[in-house]
Amino acid sequence: MNCKTDHETNNKPQLVSLKRATRMVSVSRSSIYRWIHAGTFPTPVRIGERGIAFKLSELEKWIESRPRIQLHGTNRENR
Repeated sequence: MNCKTDHETNNKPQLVSLKRATRMVSVSRSSIYRWIHAGTFPTPVRIGERGIAFKLSELEKWIESRPRIQLHGTNRENR
């Protein structure tokens, strides 16, 4: 992912819609809302009476913080 610093965006954070966030992390809206309420997902910003968005830099950091897993069968030496 291409993470732009605040300096590169003139100190204006880039915002990502809820719809785009669900595509970025490949989960449903309800999962994102559940994680927000649990405090395990970046806090959204209000962009309207009913709309929310996320800071792109925070989403990218969250994605990078996720643990990586070794899938069975991907290591040819274990066959």
